[in-house]
Amino acid sequence: MAKNPSLSSKGDFVELRKFGRRVSNKTTSLKYLKDPNTSIQSAEGVKVGIAIPKKFGNAVKRNLLRRQIKEIVRINVKAICSGKYLISVYSHEKRGSFQATENELLGLFAKAGCLFDSVNDRN
Repeated sequence: MAKNPSLSSKGDFVELRKFGRRVSNKTTSLKYLKDPNTSIQSAEGVKVGIAIPKKFGNAVKRNLLRRQIKEIVRINVKAICSGKYLISVYSHEKRGSFQATENELLGLFAKAGCLFDSVNDRN
């Protein structure tokens, strides 16, 4: 199983903050910066960072959600346009099941225009 590249350097976060765009819903925000070559469907150019504040809950709850988000990205990486993404969860409302979290995240990616049509064929 290949590891997905993540946002790790300070430069990635500065670039996202300076040039990135943002879409959000009631509980989650997606800050994104698409690569110019988004017409090519490739899993190699997707870099994701995850931010969950301490007010969300204890470490167990935060890490569970972080693992779920990583798995959702791993499963759907071929349907996501190449670029840099920062997923921020800023509400500690009751979270639904894994499927509800997946639908929420894929909805944000679709709202941002960063999703290929193949993910819609899968459901």
